[in-house]
Amino acid sequence: MKIRFLKDTNIRISNADLKTPPLGNMNKGAAIEVENQPLKGAVLDGVSLWYRDAHGWYYWSGAAEVVEEKTTPELPGEAILEDAQDLIEANIGEEEEPVVEPPEKGSATGALPLKEVDAEVPIRDSTLKEEAPEEEQAESPAEDEIAPETMEEGPEAPVKEALFQALDFNGEQMNWGMRALQIVEYFWKERALHGEGVNVAILDTGIDLYHLDLRESVAAYRNFCGGGPEAIHDLDGNGTRCAGLIAARGREAVWGIAPRASLLVGKIMNNLFDISFARLLEGIDWALQWPVDIIYTGVEIKDNSLPPEQVEQLRMISDILLERGILLIAPVGNSQLVKPENRLPAALPGCLSVGAYNRQKQRFRTSLRSNTLDIMAPGEGLLATAPDGKVEREYNGSHAAAAFATGCMALAAQHIRENGIPVSIADLIYLIRETALAKAPGDKCQDVDYGCGFFNPIGLMERLGRD
Repeated sequence: MKIRFLKDTNIRISNADLKTPPLGNMNKGAAIEVENQPLKGAVLDGVSLWYRDAHGWYYWSGAAEVVEEKTTPELPGEAILEDAQDLIEANIGEEEEPVVEPPEKGSATGALPLKEVDAEVPIRDSTLKEEAPEEEQAESPAEDEIAPETMEEGPEAPVKEALFQALDFNGEQMNWGMRALQIVEYFWKERALHGEGVNVAILDTGIDLYHLDLRESVAAYRNFCGGGPEAIHDLDGNGTRCAGLIAARGREAVWGIAPRASLLVGKIMNNLFDISFARLLEGIDWALQWPVDIIYTGVEIKDNSLPPEQVEQLRMISDILLERGILLIAPVGNSQLVKPENRLPAALPGCLSVGAYNRQKQRFRTSLRSNTLDIMAPGEGLLATAPDGKVEREYNGSHAAAAFATGCMALAAQHIRENGIPVSIADLIYLIRETALAKAPGDKCQDVDYGCGFFNPIGLMERLGRD
């Protein structure tokens, strides 16, 4: 069921311990999904009932009200589709159905190069509409899904290579993780990799379309949360922060890791607690109508909170993404619970699961322990774009880490495509895990705190070069 907060309310990891500092707070008016039955816990102002969400976090019931909904809640019990294959094949089952038909892959197993996209022209309104057959125009994304009019005039000329060569690491506009992983020196300068021609779908809380560091990056967008398909504004901020980490163009305050990548933004959550299985599937379905290379989603659902048929649907979709040569990336999850948990879609074999580490190369305190964790990426105190044209200087957690890893993989995807490297997504995930730097070598890929170890994009590039 859904609750709405009547005042600013603490987020707690236990409903019995009020002495431990809260994880954060929910603002007055925010609404989230919680379990149907409140639980007894510590008494506060005479009220002992607490609500628990899908993360296992608690909220005092005295500060919230139940929201009456006309429809049955979507998570976890709603049967969205009888078969996930129907969801995907409704748009991609036959060659003429997608809005943009992808070219042939490197091999029948879904090998990269990913999609052949004009390296000099980000996909935008004119490009996409010209490629769609006339008889399919009615099925094409609506005009309000394309970037706003200020962008339809065409992006500025791509940043010249000479500018990237002249750039040095700048801590005012770049993350410490970019220095630690040598993004500027190795990828931008030595390899001339900036994410050019790579298309990244972000399925999260929306985006600030008019942020100076993002407005040239957005190729298409759609809202799935009600209010019309154009209502993409990010009220939470997480989607905008992720977008900045991945592809901010450094026009004003923030450089992303892959500043020439193009973004396809699907708003499937109003905030990180507004989880909907249906909207996740709709967002993936929409992303597959475009020539997408990487899909990032901030959704994290406890694997035991979904009925078996919905888990199976996600597995089928994951398999389809593997076959189509599309890399799915998700955060392992955020929690201060000691007991390991697995969350979806990160726990899927075909999804790259990412946790967060801090400047001292220790697991960030809220990065979830998990048996399905793949790698750790920088996830503390990251510089990112924020709504209303602002800047976030303390972006933390596994969502930040997963977005960081997504930007790095956009650089790797450009390298793979330009060099015609025949590697499947399954093999690519294997190489990411294999080249990660284990915290304790004897526990590599068995460590619930660090997974296979610290993400090593340079090691991945060198391994791709050898193989």
